[in-house]
Parts: sequence; structure tokens; C-alpha cells
Amino acid sequence: YLMEPSPLAKLLQLAEIGAGDSVLDVGCGTGYSAALLSRLARSVIALESDSALAEIAGSALSALACDNVTVVTGPLAQGHAVKAPYDVIFVGGSVEEVPAALLDQLAEEGR
Repeated sequence: YLMEPSPLAKLLQLAEIGAGDSVLDVGCGTGYSAALLSRLARSVIALESDSALAEIAGSALSALACDNVTVVTGPLAQGHAVKAPYDVIFVGGSVEEVPAALLDQLAEEGR
């Protein structure tokens, strides 16, 4: 799944990501959103549940010199608590309800 560029750009704009922000990219797929986020934020954790996609993302992000991105594999609904809290948690898809684990990993003034 790859989000269309225009809706993705709008979501990134609404998130008001700053140069000092730490971002969790949930469902990073092949790394497209993480590559964009890497140019806006201080650091990005790119979380993907599919290990094959995570490997592709890691290679692509490395080739693009996105040195502030770390790709991790794991269940999307659990987030990545090791590097929490995050200033921004970006979910690359739709969810009926935001998992409690993700909300717990959001910084106090996070978005």
C-alpha cells in the first residue's frame, strides 16, 4: 500500500513536523513516508510488520542517505516503546481506533 502523494503531503503538513521532532512512522511499507519524514524531523522510527517490506525500506532509505531513520519490524498496534515518547506518530493508513499502545507512546504535547 502506498498513499497517494497529495493526501500524504496534506497529512504531513497538518502534523506540523519540526526539525527537532521525533517521529514514529507506523506502517512505513517500502519507506516512502519515512524518507519524506526524514527531511522534516530530527529522527524517525519507521515501523513495519512485514519483514520483507522493512528490508526494502531499509535499503531504500540507506540509498537515499536518510541517516536519521531507523527501520524496525514489529506489530504495528504495539508501536515501538523503546524510543518513546514521540512528538508525532504518523499512521500510514486508516484505523477505526488508535491503539492505546500508540497513544501511550505519544509525548505530552504530541500530535
